[in-house]
Amino acid sequence: MGNPNAILINPPDGIDLGDGGPYIGWDTATYHNVLRVGPRNSPVPASQTIAFQGATGTNVAGVASGLQAPLGTGTGAAGSLVFDVGTPQTTGATQHVAARALTLFDAGASGTSKPLARLDAEAPAAGTMTATAAATIKKVVHRYDWTNAMVVALGAVTTGDILVCTLPANTVVTNVYVIIDSPDTSPNALTIAVGRTSANYVDYIVASDAKASANTVYGDASGERGTNLNGYDLPSVTATTAVYAHFIKTTSNLSTVTGSSGHIYIETMKLP
Repeated sequence: MGNPNAILINPPDGIDLGDGGPYIGWDTATYHNVLRVGPRNSPVPASQTIAFQGATGTNVAGVASGLQAPLGTGTGAAGSLVFDVGTPQTTGATQHVAARALTLFDAGASGTSKPLARLDAEAPAAGTMTATAAATIKKVVHRYDWTNAMVVALGAVTTGDILVCTLPANTVVTNVYVIIDSPDTSPNALTIAVGRTSANYVDYIVASDAKASANTVYGDASGERGTNLNGYDLPSVTATTAVYAHFIKTTSNLSTVTGSSGHIYIETMKLP
């Protein structure tokens, strides 16, 4: 075999670890190309778990393990990973019918990745129009942290911007929150705003007190939300969009800020 860590299993053979323990093998009696974990179907099924190698020793980190979908070639569509679950039937001994619950796939082209997840059972029935992407899961939450060193690095100026993130094209911003972790303790006021529109960047979160106590939240009240934080802001269908945190220090410079830290949550929905 080319891979010294691989085990080749040829139907109808399997690997039985003995003592009535785990069994892994090809089930060719019922299905073709099905890798079964555990014995054949039973009136008393046992719970089965696929677990990857773990670490031993002190403070040893685990590593990433993966499942790779079949790879196509050229302009051919990429393979997908699917997760099926059983649908209960009427009373009796008829085995459940497997129904597609989740599909992981890549709809990219020309070398550009476009990974998607689809809840198959939630897809509406297509009408006259062709459904090219239905029931895809694309709403996610991101967290970005700022430190006092980042603010101080803005220098001997009273205003400055820190890049929070760059939104991909076709991304809808649905929510933004700013949370103070520790307040600025230097003299004079310090405010933070978040947005995508220069020069004040107040269109997501308006200028808010960065000297407020720890765990103060901005964005959970209408008066703290900017004009573009409406739940359906789509900055651009074709281009990326930068989001900035805008700091303003009254009287003194941003280089004098002391102890300021916090984080920003951005909830987005990526259109397929």
